[in-house]
Amino acid sequence: MGVKVWKNSSVTTILLLVLFFSVLVFAAPSISIISDTPANGTTTGDNSSVFVNYTVSESNLANISFSWNGSNYSYYDEELVLMMNLNNVSGLGENSSFIVDHSSFANNGTYNDSIIDCGYSHQGCALNFTGSEYVNVSYDSSLVLGSEFSFVAWIYPTNHDSNYNMIVSMDNAGAAGSSSYDFGLKNGKPYLAISDGAWAEYVGDKNLSKDSSWYHFAAVRNSSDVLNFYIDGKLNKSFSSVKDPQASVMDVILGARMGNSLYFTGAVDDLFIF
Repeated sequence: MGVKVWKNSSVTTILLLVLFFSVLVFAAPSISIISDTPANGTTTGDNSSVFVNYTVSESNLANISFSWNGSNYSYYDEELVLMMNLNNVSGLGENSSFIVDHSSFANNGTYNDSIIDCGYSHQGCALNFTGSEYVNVSYDSSLVLGSEFSFVAWIYPTNHDSNYNMIVSMDNAGAAGSSSYDFGLKNGKPYLAISDGAWAEYVGDKNLSKDSSWYHFAAVRNSSDVLNFYIDGKLNKSFSSVKDPQASVMDVILGARMGNSLYFTGAVDDLFIF
């Protein structure tokens, strides 16, 4: 499990990262800090980010939170409804046609084609969409989102459609009356659409250059009806008076929209929905 921490100052001292766990039995989980994690007290002049990489082994894990500079952040709890690391780990049952969801809801996915690529020097394995592939996640009520939700993913676009490229969709081929949400890119910019019976589209400011870089893309809607887009941890654009997605009973598609259209082209990794 990796956490990437962004910073705004030219020099950051990594003082302390404290992990808090909640388990269903009274036993401490096994925690390993991976060697590429900076040591406690490390100072870095890199003005972009640092990785905090650790492994947690616990069969009854209920919650992971971490404390950073006096603030606690929940990383794994009952609000996490989809968590796909996309590493094709055979010991977890993953293979060329099956992805394991590590949330407590087991919203596992199946491919229409073998699209796991483990040749990425930075991310390791990821989904590599070339323009005709998708992943199907069967309907579960946990994927029907309320007024507060977040989509989070690492993406590497390799082509921009002239219109839409879907990363996650609960979208009945565009039919607003039976659709709920879309998360992806529009003309290369961050994009979220919400249907409450009629579609509303929210488009960010930054064009995510193709064949250029990995981007950490997050769309966060809060209880005040505000939607924020974040690219690499920095606020990209905010929207107010944002709709609530309506409840739909349909599968969720990764990398496309239902009906085999609006494909995402590029790589996707570490896909979470809260």
